[in-house]
Amino acid sequence: MLEIEKKFLLPPCKAKLYLKALGKKYKKEHIIQYYAKNMRFRKIGNRYWRTIKSGSGMVREEFEEPISKSEFYALWDQKDGESIQKYRYAFRYKKHRYEMDEFKGHLKGLLYLEIEFDSLKAAQAFTPPKKIQKFILDEVTDNPAFTNRSLAIFGMPTISHPLSQLISQNEPENYLSASLKLSFHPFENVHTVLRVWIALLAKVIEMNQKAILAKEEDTERLHQLRVALRKIRSLLALLAKMIELPEAKELEKLAKAIMKQTNKARDLDVYLDWLTEYEQMLPTKLASNLQALKERLQKDRNAAYDTLLHMLQSPEFSLLLSKLHAFASSEPIQKVSSIILGKRMLMGQLHGVWEKASRLTPKSKPHKYHLARIEIKKLRYMIEFFSFIFEQERYQYILANIKKLQNILGEHQDTTVQMEYIKTMLQKDLLEPQKEGLLFIFSKLEQRADKLRKKFRKRSKLLQELHHELKKAMCRR
Repeated sequence: MLEIEKKFLLPPCKAKLYLKALGKKYKKEHIIQYYAKNMRFRKIGNRYWRTIKSGSGMVREEFEEPISKSEFYALWDQKDGESIQKYRYAFRYKKHRYEMDEFKGHLKGLLYLEIEFDSLKAAQAFTPPKKIQKFILDEVTDNPAFTNRSLAIFGMPTISHPLSQLISQNEPENYLSASLKLSFHPFENVHTVLRVWIALLAKVIEMNQKAILAKEEDTERLHQLRVALRKIRSLLALLAKMIELPEAKELEKLAKAIMKQTNKARDLDVYLDWLTEYEQMLPTKLASNLQALKERLQKDRNAAYDTLLHMLQSPEFSLLLSKLHAFASSEPIQKVSSIILGKRMLMGQLHGVWEKASRLTPKSKPHKYHLARIEIKKLRYMIEFFSFIFEQERYQYILANIKKLQNILGEHQDTTVQMEYIKTMLQKDLLEPQKEGLLFIFSKLEQRADKLRKKFRKRSKLLQELHHELKKAMCRR
């Protein structure tokens, strides 16, 4: 018998979500199958079949016959790879019969849509209806990695492209910004995606390093260098919890050590920016009292940048860059589908953020809000890393709202850090007018911090909505 079919790959969501969206009745069957001696053995309900297939791609020869239960299990211990379990949903839509296969067990998350045709001509002329097309990630009819036999032997498939090609395709116009907009196939190997990210972020670090060494006055250069380092640390730590990354600990440790040495220079940049705001905050008669403080901060900042320039030319900094480039240029051995892993990680991280946010009360200490901010920042980096697995309009909506929540807590953290800094300054030998000015500012910052905490608690309910939006964006619904 000649089998002519096309196979399409769907996002890793519940089959019933798509069937509900299509509004079609369906027939559901539970299938267990395995491969042995170049044959497929399949159990559908209480019926058993043996099938021999030949050929590849869209057109294949198929011989199928019913067998007994004992015949089905006769070669179970000699099977190639693992057995496959799935639910099949059969339905009709616009003159065609469709079969949606939802895999379970070690293939959980994999979802196919198959359509059989009476002729090759009909198959070649077929285009999925728009209502179905919006769910489809790709056609995999001719991809041998997505055959059931390959799934049994090799497990969850990926769609891999050469590392050098992906790095070249995703090069940004501006290497001074750590905000990357990268594009991959949703089933691209996550090990490859990580290497592309690190290759490009390492370049961002290098370009900002050169700008700082050239003594550019823009404080954004140090900020972007730190953001790139922070993204590398965050992504390595998050991914290392889910996949094998033996290099992660060393790279994290090196990046952390470098970031620590940039803290003072960055803090002083921020403190000097704050002074401008302080001067506007103070009554006119007190504003002039900050001049001595500004001069002291500028002196400390110049000294911190001298130390920073030395560090950026140090063997430790060179070692970090060489390790990052070595990792980014190494071809990955293992393969893990980005969209399958991404869904699991994002849902877990979003749930963790919601739990932390929901426990915050008016009596919670500022440090608790800072911990929530860290988790939201990790979530944002993760969403950006996996941006290519989403429907893009909803992705932009989700990311924009995550940024809003992060910005509220970021402003809150900046405010509490300013308060701590003022406390430190008040312990120093200051003139009475300077103390008066700082105490006035401190009271204003206290009020701001309280307002920001209230604002975040009110808006944190948005996280529940974003959980639903994330699912819709993943499932292209």
